[in-house]
Amino acid sequence: MPNVPRSNRPEVRNPIAADPEVALIVSELPALAREALRKVLLVLSRKWDLQAEHSWSTRKPPLASYFRVNAVNSRHLARALKKLPFASREAEFLASAKALASDPVALCGWLLANPQHLQSVRMACVLAEMRGATAERSDGILATAEN
Repeated sequence: MPNVPRSNRPEVRNPIAADPEVALIVSELPALAREALRKVLLVLSRKWDLQAEHSWSTRKPPLASYFRVNAVNSRHLARALKKLPFASREAEFLASAKALASDPVALCGWLLANPQHLQSVRMACVLAEMRGATAERSDGILATAEN
């Protein structure tokens, strides 16, 4: 990022959002779970901010520091949940699923070859069953994916 001061870079402003492991774990959560978690973290952040202010006003700096750090970290994580590139991964999956929808077994195979979409294997196997593949075959594919 040329011409951007270091303090304004996203990875410096919110290091949690820049962590690829966090992005991978959170991207496997359903959208409703991500939104609920984000709301809980924002509520906790506000609560901890108030506790930090109270601790500071009662001259308890170590406790104020503890609550302030918790507030900042929970706010960083909440904002990271909102900014992570979920939509692009979901769009990629849907495009590939539509392309392979005529062959459900191939769709399940594609999901196995792309482990970042492993959460979607169940959905693909249900789709395979709806398209006429046997339940035994779908269960076998699912068992292979989970191992």
